[in-house]
Amino acid sequence: MHRPANVLVGAVEQRDLLAGGAVPVIVDEPMDAIAVSNAGVQTGGQWAGIPVCSGGLSTAQANMLRQFSTSDKVVVVLAGSEAERNQSAGYLLDLAFFFDRVRAVALPPGESLAGLAQESGAKRVHDLLLTSRPLMTYRASGRGFVALRSADLDRPGPGPGL
Repeated sequence: MHRPANVLVGAVEQRDLLAGGAVPVIVDEPMDAIAVSNAGVQTGGQWAGIPVCSGGLSTAQANMLRQFSTSDKVVVVLAGSEAERNQSAGYLLDLAFFFDRVRAVALPPGESLAGLAQESGAKRVHDLLLTSRPLMTYRASGRGFVALRSADLDRPGPGPGL
């Protein structure tokens, strides 16, 4: 039987990039994955696009991705409506079981990586992916996930005063 939760579209096609240390980038749409992989190839193999095709990312798929990848880092692109961004942010917990560094990058509403690549080129996609940050630096709002400014983050307490 075919179980979509046990199939990771695009991982086999990206195996050369992933084996070379490329950071897997989880996106919703195949065209965004192509834009990421093109940016990866043009920047020396830094990125490999993995589309989830709006179907979500299961724990089994996160494990499969880890098996293909030699990088300890993964990036999730938060795009689309608030519900789509929330679904994508939900992948981060499963990915944290398999990757040491789980990061996210939020696109402006209505934007896609494929559109950015078409308008501004692969370098723009590369530059955007370089700005990925840990999920804890994002917060949910009525406009989906938005990046917090450093002033918005709680500073650690002084500790127990040992």
